Amino acid sequence: MAVDVKAKTREVSAMMSRFARELSTAEARVETAQARRATVVATQDRLVAEVEQEADRVVASMANELGPTLTAALTGRPVTSIKAIKRGGV
Repeated sequence: MAVDVKAKTREVSAMMSRFARELSTAEARVETAQARRATVVATQDRLVAEVEQEADRVVASMANELGPTLTAALTGRPVTSIKAIKRGGV
């Protein structure tokens, strides 16, 4: 049984071309997903920072109304942290 080398070479070459296209497509999808992930992470970081700032404003307001010691007891935070938040040193 004779093997047609030229036909086999064309077949392998076609497979390699298909694999190269599929790899290129997959790499593009990975890059898109990574860019999307970076955007999501940045948004999450911004939202967390906003919530932390709001929480600190609430704690500062509590400290002004109730005092640092009672606020610390209610929030479970150290008194020094409450005083720093109250001073705006956070």
